[in-house]
Amino acid sequence: MPTIPLTDGFGLNVSMTPTTGALLKYFKNLPGFNIAKVNVAQIASKTLADVTTDLSFTACLNFANSIAIGTSGVELTAAASAGGTLALFVPDKDGAPLFDPDQFGDNIAVAKNRRYVSLQLNTSISPGVSETSGDLTFGFQAQSGVTLGYYQLFPADDTKVIDAIEETISSFTIPADLDDIQGMAEGSVATAEGTGQLTFSGSVNLLAVTNPLASATLPMLGALGVTGGASVTVGASYTYSGDYQVRVQRLAGSSFRLGFYRRRKSDYSVTASANASVTATIGTSTNDLIVKLITAISSQPEADVKALQQAGLSAAEIGNIQSAIKCAVNRCLGIGATLEFETADTSEAMFLYQVDLRALQPDGRAMLHAALEGKLDQLVAADTQFPAGISVIKTCISQTKTFQHSLKVNLLGIYNFLQLSSLVLKGSAAWDAATGALVLTDQITAAKIGVSTNNLQADSQKLLKVMAQQFLITAAYRSVSNIVNSGPALTAQQSYYEMQHNASALQVRNDLLTAAALGLLSPADAIGKLPGGVSQFGAETVYAEAIYDDPAFRSLFLTDGKLRDMNDYIAAGKKAITMIVQPHDQDDFRLILATHDGLYEQLASNGNTQSKIFQQMLIDAGVPSANVVAAGVDYTDIAWLAQAMNSTGVKLLAIDQYLAAHPGTDPGNHDFLQLKKALADQVGRVAQLATEHFGGPWGFNAMTLLGSSSARKWFLTNAHVSGVYESAKTGAAGG
Repeated sequence: MPTIPLTDGFGLNVSMTPTTGALLKYFKNLPGFNIAKVNVAQIASKTLADVTTDLSFTACLNFANSIAIGTSGVELTAAASAGGTLALFVPDKDGAPLFDPDQFGDNIAVAKNRRYVSLQLNTSISPGVSETSGDLTFGFQAQSGVTLGYYQLFPADDTKVIDAIEETISSFTIPADLDDIQGMAEGSVATAEGTGQLTFSGSVNLLAVTNPLASATLPMLGALGVTGGASVTVGASYTYSGDYQVRVQRLAGSSFRLGFYRRRKSDYSVTASANASVTATIGTSTNDLIVKLITAISSQPEADVKALQQAGLSAAEIGNIQSAIKCAVNRCLGIGATLEFETADTSEAMFLYQVDLRALQPDGRAMLHAALEGKLDQLVAADTQFPAGISVIKTCISQTKTFQHSLKVNLLGIYNFLQLSSLVLKGSAAWDAATGALVLTDQITAAKIGVSTNNLQADSQKLLKVMAQQFLITAAYRSVSNIVNSGPALTAQQSYYEMQHNASALQVRNDLLTAAALGLLSPADAIGKLPGGVSQFGAETVYAEAIYDDPAFRSLFLTDGKLRDMNDYIAAGKKAITMIVQPHDQDDFRLILATHDGLYEQLASNGNTQSKIFQQMLIDAGVPSANVVAAGVDYTDIAWLAQAMNSTGVKLLAIDQYLAAHPGTDPGNHDFLQLKKALADQVGRVAQLATEHFGGPWGFNAMTLLGSSSARKWFLTNAHVSGVYESAKTGAAGG
C-alpha cells in the first residue's frame, strides 16, 4: 500500500497509509506533507482530552511534489509551493464557532468536549478543464484557485493527536459524488471554495408597480385606466457569478446537508433570463409577458389586450414591445435575487438542503450530482415538490416568495392617453438597465430619453432628468381636483438610481446619505455604516424612491390652503447639498452657501451669477476664487427650485380659490379652462427650465427633504455595505 510521509522539522516523522477517501480515489500521486513552523511533535502523543486551547494550532503545509487530482484526467493541481493547512481546533467554550474568520455563514458550533482536525488543500483548475467538465470543478471557472477542505470531528477522549491527524488525512474527502459523501464520518464537513458560476431556476412573484406621470400638455379628463399594480408569477433561469463555497455536513445515520454560500464582502453578480419567448403575436403563449403585465396593471385588462390584438401591429412592433418587457423583467429578477442574497441573514446559505441517502431514488441522485457540479437548476426549480430523500432548509428562489425589488412600470404621458393600450400603440417601449424599470412613453418623450435602436435601452441619465421633470408636472396636476382623475389610491414616485462598476468610498457615503435625506437613517448613522480602510467598494447599485399620493403631492405646494413658505424650498435645497458634500471633501467650499446664514439672501439680492459683485460676495464668504462658478451653480439650482415650486403653487392656489368661490363648476367652464391652461403653461416652463442637477441626487434629496412623501424606500448593494430601508409613513424609519 502507498504511504504518505508527514514531518514537521521538530522531530515528527510519520508514515501514513490511507485506506479510503479522496487520496486513493482522486489523487494521481500521493504527496509528502511537510508542516512548517509548528511543533506538532510536542503534542503528537497527547490525547485529545488532554489538548487545551493553548495547544490548538493552524499549520501551513508544503508538499514534497505537486499533486495531480482528477477522475479520468487531471482536473485539479496542487502545486508543491501552494501547499495547504493542517489544523487542530479546540473550542474555548461550549458552542464555539468552527470557522474563524467566518467568510461564508452557517458557522458550525462545536461542543466543549469535541475536537476538529482539518486539512485544507490549495489547488487550481488545470488548463483545458472548464467548469462544465470534470467531477471536481463544482462550477468553478477555468484556471480558478480552488480550496478543498475536510474537517473531521472527534470526541475529547484518549485518542492520540497524531492518530486523529492520520485519520483525518486518510479520510480526506472531496464531495464530488454521493459515494464520497456516503463515506464521510458523522459530524465531518467537506468544502470546496472558489470563483465561478452557479446556475439555478425557479418561479417567483414579481410585483409590477405603476408610476403614472404626466407630460406638460394639458391632460385629458376621465378615469385613468391603470391600477397600482399586482404580482406577476415569473419563471426564470439565473446565474450567480462570484466567489462561493459548496459545503457538505455529514449528519447522523444516512443524512447530510448540502449548502451553497456566497463569500461575504466580495463582488458578485446575478443575471436572470425569464422563461418567456419573444413572439410575433400577443396572447398565444402562457408565458406572454405582454398579457401578464397588462393583467397586473390595467384596470380593464381584457379590453386592453383585445385592443392590442386587433391593432394590426407588425411582428417587428410586437417583438420590440416584448423585448423591452423581457429585458426589464430580466434585470428586475437579477436585482431581486441579489437583494434576497444581501438582505437574508448573513449566517445563512443561499441554498441549503437536507438529504437522506437511504431514501434517494435515481431522479434525486441525478439532481444532486448536477448540483455538485454547480448546476442547481432542477434542485431549486423543484421548490417544494422534491424527489424522495430531499428537503429544503433555505432557498432564495421560491414560488411563494415575492422579490423585494419590484418591476417599476413608468407610464410617461399616460394622462394624455388614459388607456394603457393607447399609450402602448401610440408610443414606445424601452427599459432601464440600472433598475430594470420598464418605460412606456409617448413618442415625444421617447426622443428625449435616448432609446437605443439596438436593444431598446433608455439612457439612464436622460431618463432620470425627464422623469424628474414629469414628476413635478404630475405633482402640480394631481394637487387640484377636477383636472385629472387618477383612480382610487393611485400613487406616483420620484426615484434616483445609479450603477457603479467600482464605487469609491465617497460615492458610497453619498448614497448612504440619500437614505438620510429620505428620513430612513440619521446622517450620523448613515455615515457610520461606511467601513474604514476601504477605498474601492466594487460593483454597486443604489436605488431610492419617494412615493406620493394626492395629499402628499398637494403638500409640496400648499399648507392649510396657503402657499408654502418660499424659505422651505431654499432650506431644502441648501440641506440637499449637505447630503452630497461633507467637511474636508475636495468640494467642501459648497458647504459655505449651504450653511452660511444670510449668504443665499445676499446673493439673491444681486441674482446675476456672472456679475463681479455676485462673485465677490462668494469670495468674501470664503469661497476660493477658482470655485465661484461651481458655487454659483448651486445658487442657480436652489433659486430655480424655490421659484418653480412657488410659482406653480400660485397657479394652484388660483384654481383652489376659483373652485371655492364657484362650487359645482362645470369642467368645461371657460374661466376654469383658462386657469387650467395657465397651470399647464406654468408647468411647461418649469420643466423646460429645470436645472441639470434636478434629475440627479441633489434634486431627489431636495424634494424628499420637503417631507411630503407618503412612503419611501432605499436600497444599496456592494461588496462591503448593503441594506434595505423603507417606510410607509412620513417620519418613520424602517430597516
